Amino acid sequence: MKLSMRVLIISVIIFSFATNGYAQKTDDSRVMVLNEANFTKQIKSGIVIVDFYADWCRPCLAMAPIIEQIAFETQGKLKFAKLNVDYAKDLSSKYNIRGIPCLIVFKNGKEQERIVGYMGKEALMSKIEKYLK
Repeated sequence: MKLSMRVLIISVIIFSFATNGYAQKTDDSRVMVLNEANFTKQIKSGIVIVDFYADWCRPCLAMAPIIEQIAFETQGKLKFAKLNVDYAKDLSSKYNIRGIPCLIVFKNGKEQERIVGYMGKEALMSKIEKYLK
């Protein structure tokens, strides 16, 4: 009994570390994953909305499916991307990211607008609908 309980506890711990407690991202995501190496290239043309986030940030985690849904609905009109601030300290500093989630709208590489903090789908859509035209 004691051995099986230990095995169960160890299995749960390993599983929680492997998944970070959240479902893993699927390959059919409409949101590009950015890093220090590909950031500049990906934002230089068109309208790109970049989500500056962190895995430990609860509001970021709550917004992720909203951003994914909007990316799906606006496919071909806007590009969405995400950048983990914990792995991109130089870019976070360059863009003066002080609070997350922070969405920055880029048009041809130039910052157009900044949206900081959690926002529901309707509120976020009202902020970005002007870029759909």
